[in-house]
Amino acid sequence: MEYCSKGDLAKEIQTRRLTFNHFKESEIWSMWMHIVLSLHELNKNSKNKVIHRGITPDNILIDENNTLKLGDFGHAKILGNENSFVMTTMKASKYLSPE
Repeated sequence: MEYCSKGDLAKEIQTRRLTFNHFKESEIWSMWMHIVLSLHELNKNSKNKVIHRGITPDNILIDENNTLKLGDFGHAKILGNENSFVMTTMKASKYLSPE
């Protein structure tokens, strides 16, 4: 993974909160699309599907072009085939992932 010089999304949210420089709606949609496309890229050509299980602002990194990258796959699960199900529960302190 390449270096993400702008840190993580949690840091960006905190900085913007303190400076009253809120995200524009277009920025939010752009960030959402980067995250969705990252998840799609994980699974598009693989017979084994990946469930990240830890998508929080702390695990979304920002590079010098303001492109978002998913990081920290420490809690990820790999499904063996498309009929597999994951029967575990994960809970972050502030966020609960939709998987």
